[in-house]
Amino acid sequence: MKEKNNCRNGHDAVSPVVGEMLVLTMVLILAAVFSSSLSGFIPDDRPESVNLAIYGIYNVSEDVNVTIWHKGGDPLHLSDIRVIFSDSDTYAVVNYHTNMTINDDPDTSVFLPGDFMVVDPGNDVKGCNVRIATSDAVIFTGKVK
Repeated sequence: MKEKNNCRNGHDAVSPVVGEMLVLTMVLILAAVFSSSLSGFIPDDRPESVNLAIYGIYNVSEDVNVTIWHKGGDPLHLSDIRVIFSDSDTYAVVNYHTNMTINDDPDTSVFLPGDFMVVDPGNDVKGCNVRIATSDAVIFTGKVK
């Protein structure tokens, strides 16, 4: 009896190696597609969410100061806060380096829930609109009474 001459003599390992490489390539491609599609589900950075209240104006040696209370929400860094007073006659912007203190402590730089911030706008702002803004958004609007 004559033996059949197979073409695959000595080449038995080629097919499994090629198959493993194809499976590995498909896994890598699917992992890349899956990870790139998941990046669309990551939420964007959100602006600060706070609850602020203006409790009034008090005069200290002829200066008019506004007290703002942090009632809850995210902490705010003073370097990011701008307090803007505006009216038909008045427009004043108070930044971190000008006339803003937290809990009467000039070294405090973070406005936390429960804290109060005293702002000295430099002039009479009674009846003015007030906006408190960060670099991302306006976080408070109101009127000074």
